[in-house]
Amino acid sequence: SPEWMGFEPGEVDCDLGWRRSAGFCKELEPRRSMEHAAFGPAIRTLQTQARGQDLVCPVVRRFGNHWLEMNMAEIVAVTGANGFVGRALCAEAVRRGLTVRGITRSPCILPAGVENVAVGNVDGETDWTAALAGCDVVIHLAARVHIMNDKSRDPLAEFRRVNTLGTTRLAQAAIAARVRRLVNVSSIGVNGPNTEGELKFTDQDIPDPHNPYSVSKWEAEQALRTIVATGQIEVVTVRPPLIYGPGVGGNFLRLLGAVYRGIPLPLGLTRNFRDLLFVGNLADFLIVCA
Repeated sequence: SPEWMGFEPGEVDCDLGWRRSAGFCKELEPRRSMEHAAFGPAIRTLQTQARGQDLVCPVVRRFGNHWLEMNMAEIVAVTGANGFVGRALCAEAVRRGLTVRGITRSPCILPAGVENVAVGNVDGETDWTAALAGCDVVIHLAARVHIMNDKSRDPLAEFRRVNTLGTTRLAQAAIAARVRRLVNVSSIGVNGPNTEGELKFTDQDIPDPHNPYSVSKWEAEQALRTIVATGQIEVVTVRPPLIYGPGVGGNFLRLLGAVYRGIPLPLGLTRNFRDLLFVGNLADFLIVCA
């Protein structure tokens, strides 16, 4: 009941244009545009405490100047669903009532409520037909990531095979499957290795990929731009920074281990700053983008 929550049916947050109430109106007119919001105009869910219950508002989507509830029967496919971010994303999407299909290379156990479809290796030859059947949105996480002491004879070619050709193939298959939107998770490395002084990366920066991984991600973005120009699918590209949270690995886990063991770290004179993103916040944002 809306009186539990302290606002009228269909009320919209004045600052962000996000729907605050649940299940009262099918169509909403926002009081102001979300264009200024850091995460852009898309969708959002908010939790509200009501009579001791944690109520999750339904996901809503913006069409022009209108907000419509997302059909919870729509299938959201997640590639790389068994990875660090993929598991967190799948679990959160299911918690919000979405129908989730986790796409992996080989069959595996995913968070409860997630359908699993295996497609084999991700590259320019992957058959996505069964995995994308009936899907409305694909969130693309699967990728060849940074590899310490890469032994490949041609690392860039290997990154391109998975990250560039694999993403292009996925987009083409998504069009064939009549998928509405592809959310492509790229990397902040596309912007460059670092900024100078107090400057921060923005979406207006000239891309400056600095290693084989970021080069392959940038080339994937360019391929998707070409595909989007055909008007057959929507694409959202997200460039996250370093991600942390339960289940994290890599150098971040090594750093945590050093702190846990009490190893002195030479950070006292460090003037370097690095943005970090909690995996739960990224999962939330990717659902927003869907």
